[in-house]
Amino acid sequence: MIRRPPRSTPKPSSAASDVYKRQTKDFDGKDPRIVMPLCDKSGKCFGAVARSILPTAQRYLKMSWSEESGFVYGLDTLKKDKVYVMEGQFDSMFIPNSVALGSMHFDLIKRHLPNDEVVIVLDNEPRSKSNVDQLIKANNKGYSICVWPSHIVDKDINDMVCNGMDPTDIKAIIDGNTYSGLKAKLAIQIYSKA
Repeated sequence: MIRRPPRSTPKPSSAASDVYKRQTKDFDGKDPRIVMPLCDKSGKCFGAVARSILPTAQRYLKMSWSEESGFVYGLDTLKKDKVYVMEGQFDSMFIPNSVALGSMHFDLIKRHLPNDEVVIVLDNEPRSKSNVDQLIKANNKGYSICVWPSHIVDKDINDMVCNGMDPTDIKAIIDGNTYSGLKAKLAIQIYSKA
């Protein structure tokens, strides 16, 4: 089931706006953003991620109005099952039982998903040393990882969907290209040389 996408708003309101103004020197109230709430597993919201619609603005702003640690998007939608950990919030909206971290903070995964079967799904950037290093690190920490096959040319799941791929097919590709241990090391080696 696909999550309902966030709605666009000209600016965050009420408490979010106050936090937003304090955390952003350049905020002038005219920066349209898509605001995505950050909620814990019980559904209590503790912050938000605001993605700019304008290409010239700072892309992401993170806001928090509680002591909750980490900017994990999608915790409130999880079921006990295999959890897909994505980089991007938009990517996580297309794959059931997914969360997004923005960047891979493995301590957040352990804190929020200590007993879940986790699959790390990074963007498709085989030429990025940072991306490949994160895949290696995730594998070394014992996580299963998705290593995108060479026929996938889009950078991320959002791009795949925008270019006509069905989310069900994307999930099947992820599941068919999920590895751990020695198989993951071999897959990463092939991926990074593609």
